[in-house]
Amino acid sequence: MDKGMQVGLAAVLVIAACLMIIVPRSNHLAVAPSWAQVGSFKTLTQLPALPDISLWTRILKPRGEIAQAVVDVKLSTYPTKSSIGTRAGKHRTTGIFSSFEPKSDQVVKIAPHYEMFLFNALRADLVPIVKKHNGSAKVLMYLASSLTTVATRLDAGSVDNENTEWIVKNHPGWLLKGSNGKPIEGKSWSPKYWPDPGNKEWRAFFVKKVNQLVATTGGHWDGILLDEFLATHTGHTAGYLGGSNTQVNYPSNGAFQNAQLEFLKDVAPRLSVPILPNVDAPVLLPNSGAFNPEFFTDVQRAAGGAEAEVFVLHAPNQDGLLDKEMIEVYLDRARKTPSGKIMILGTPTAELEGHVARTLYTYFTYLLVASPGRSVYWSFKEGNSSVPNFWYKEFDLNLGQPQGEMQTAGALWQREFADATVVVNPNREAAKFAFTRSYFDVAGGALASPFSVGPNSGSLLMKKRLSVLATPFLHEVK
Repeated sequence: MDKGMQVGLAAVLVIAACLMIIVPRSNHLAVAPSWAQVGSFKTLTQLPALPDISLWTRILKPRGEIAQAVVDVKLSTYPTKSSIGTRAGKHRTTGIFSSFEPKSDQVVKIAPHYEMFLFNALRADLVPIVKKHNGSAKVLMYLASSLTTVATRLDAGSVDNENTEWIVKNHPGWLLKGSNGKPIEGKSWSPKYWPDPGNKEWRAFFVKKVNQLVATTGGHWDGILLDEFLATHTGHTAGYLGGSNTQVNYPSNGAFQNAQLEFLKDVAPRLSVPILPNVDAPVLLPNSGAFNPEFFTDVQRAAGGAEAEVFVLHAPNQDGLLDKEMIEVYLDRARKTPSGKIMILGTPTAELEGHVARTLYTYFTYLLVASPGRSVYWSFKEGNSSVPNFWYKEFDLNLGQPQGEMQTAGALWQREFADATVVVNPNREAAKFAFTRSYFDVAGGALASPFSVGPNSGSLLMKKRLSVLATPFLHEVK
């Protein structure tokens, strides 16, 4: 093979690899029949197949066009009427469109179905569209805590010419340092640096740049989602956060957490919008040496709220299931969310193809703390943060008002709503739920006691028989 052919083949392979980031790993889905039995519960949800995209299509078709086709299929599952006014929970989308330009009709279709949206500053033009079609929506701007050399409007070091390289050159004292006295540098998707939360000059710079970014991108934002908010003094050494060398500014978790809280107490009152840190998970995991759930609530108090991104699953597969004890911590923190503050629970439920049983398990677990009057939001990601998720018909069911908090029922968790009981089994083996009243599944079938709940799953037990024909958002079910 001559050199020109080698270069051409290499280019094709690179393009194909890049395109496969946004498209599903498989080309089709097995479509389950209506009222499909999934584990030990029945479901209203039926997921359509994603586009059949051949290798040549991935090579020859523009990446954004492929992504738009995937989004169109996912949006085909969205109902024509929003259930925000009647559903039990609050939803935040992760479809931030950071890697392609969405069509305007796609944004319009998404807008009515979420209470909260997340975009980056490069998609500021979408904020007025969302608010036009959903007057009550809150829209957060994504911002990273770390500083990279290739970002554009994604962190405080990429707002203008006073960028990350400028900081490294002129203000290295604003950054966490290693034992050699130089700023520690991570090696994830770009060279990455970590600011020192205790440095007062850095805090002033952060406030100035964030306020500038909010103002220059329309000023329509309702808050900042501050990603990668470290919770331990060694957190930056994790591979998924850049794998930096050990910093010497803070010798312990306690010292670093105090600096992070002081950072928030200083900057939050001076920002033009509330800030919500996405708190690194170790403080919420009982098997972690850094376990300190009160730090999460302290962050909520100091800021406008916080996100816990590892809820029920830490990876979108069966091996990613969290233990019962870990899930309990998240539920406990959700219930303890201070008045006037926000909590966001995030779950990676599946790859782009979707997974009904896994998604509904996490959703039912969220219902254990969800309430129309509680600012606890749930977001779930299917494969790629840029692409919206499928919509599951169970999200739209009107369960009535919650009747108290979660209770235990043997090995199970349950919570009463006016028109339903939510039962969740967080264990690795099946369990039985016994009852004396009349219950129906979502398909309208009568349930007999005891009801079996499969491992790591949940169910809705309806107190009244649902009428499919009388339920507008079930019109697609045949």
